[in-house]
Amino acid sequence: MWDLNTATCVRTFSGHAMAIKSIDLAPDGNQFATGGTDGVLKLWQIETGECLWTRLAHQNELGTIHFSPDGKTLASGSYDSTIKIWDPATGNCLLTLTGHHAPAIQIKINPQGTQLISAGADRVVKLWDLVTGTCLKTLSGHTGWATGLDWIADGKTIVSVSLDRTIRIWQVSTGQCLRTIQGYGREIRPICWNRSGSRIAAGGGGYNARIWDVERAICVHDFWATITWVWSLVYISPPDSDPLAPELVACASYSPATELWNPQTGILDRSLPEGDNMMTAVAYHHGKNWLASGSFTGKLSIWDLNSNPPVVAITGIYGGGIWSLSFQPQGNLLAICGADRTIHLLDLDSREHRQLAGHEASLNSVSFSPNGQLLASGSLDRTVKVWNVATGECSMTLSGHTEQVASVAFGGDAVGVASPLEHNPILASCSSDRTIKLWDLSTGICTATLTGHTDRVESIAFCPNPATPYLLASGSYDETLKIWDVRTGVCVKTLTLDRLYEGMKISGAKGLTTAQKMALELLGALV
Repeated sequence: MWDLNTATCVRTFSGHAMAIKSIDLAPDGNQFATGGTDGVLKLWQIETGECLWTRLAHQNELGTIHFSPDGKTLASGSYDSTIKIWDPATGNCLLTLTGHHAPAIQIKINPQGTQLISAGADRVVKLWDLVTGTCLKTLSGHTGWATGLDWIADGKTIVSVSLDRTIRIWQVSTGQCLRTIQGYGREIRPICWNRSGSRIAAGGGGYNARIWDVERAICVHDFWATITWVWSLVYISPPDSDPLAPELVACASYSPATELWNPQTGILDRSLPEGDNMMTAVAYHHGKNWLASGSFTGKLSIWDLNSNPPVVAITGIYGGGIWSLSFQPQGNLLAICGADRTIHLLDLDSREHRQLAGHEASLNSVSFSPNGQLLASGSLDRTVKVWNVATGECSMTLSGHTEQVASVAFGGDAVGVASPLEHNPILASCSSDRTIKLWDLSTGICTATLTGHTDRVESIAFCPNPATPYLLASGSYDETLKIWDVRTGVCVKTLTLDRLYEGMKISGAKGLTTAQKMALELLGALV
């Protein structure tokens, strides 16, 4: 706890075993509540520093908590999709609110303490009665996660924000959306190379997906209007059994299907129905011609693309949601990771699986080494772990990032020595701290930190072409895609698109509001 007048720490509260995800101060200023990534809820006394009670409140991350205005009610919302109502005096759970089909991202109790609103990753806002626990209304309209909300002072209207880059104003009595305010942005999240290393597919939230020609540094396709918020992409190269088959890109997005697109034409080739409304991860096994897909609810499907139409060869459910998938090259394992802090290794032949545990928070990324003997994982706990696949032991823990590790990727020889990729792999990691780190796996030392992005780096991928294994691509929230030479640590190319009104001079326009001027400037106009 900090004294804002002196900028000094006056008290430290210790007790959580895992990272603290949420915090809220009671209205009287005497107590506060905290929620952890392990689902634990704690109530603290400020004056004494004492923890008054601890509850295992949820089965997943506890991402949002809120006191009622009178301090007599405490609400908690979780990635397990539930909301719970607590009596702060006793620590008893009074109600469990169910209805969201994805994480409850934020909650707020109204000024009267009688109703609660919740924003969910299922793209809806819900209005709840705190006496009966019933859902009074579901407000639909956002096309991305509803990530924030609040009551407007009169208690008759609410405001919500979303990853679809809109702000919506709602009338509580009718559930009607009174106004939509549009924002703009083109952050880059997933990226992947084609097999020849000539093109990169990149996806994001402010746009859908684009194909870039690396040599010419230009976008050659901007399409896929049916997709919103792309989570994961992978190139599907023609299988050995059918070398004349078209190259495809598989996409996981806010869609009840995994979609396969032709990057040459921009035409949807086929949809693989998943029965889930939020696909989050895809991976491709070239040797088997299999495609793995994972969802936010933890559903795994492995599609056999040799069949026409493709059929599901393997399916399963993994708790907490699936964030990343990686096939073992030339092997029979699939690595699966997500919110449960555990890596699952699935044997594609026997259907048996092992678990690798050790991270202290959710995992964002897994990647096999070229020879399949090592597996790297990146986590919200800010570390990278390297695992021995045969034994399941953690060989090393790599620390150095100051924010969550978003992606990990194995590459080949970083110094250009003519040796097979699998004999001298390097490991790269990227983070919300805006950096990319290169690691020497023989020592566990960070050999280089690549800087240049001005916002969080979300994805990295090494070029699969054996002629240029030293090229590393990175995608960032700063709306750029960078190509790095890891031998030198130099950024050799930056790929970016001009904004809609880039360089357009607008003068003499009358009646523009400040918000409208800001929107035009965000789109590149000179106002």
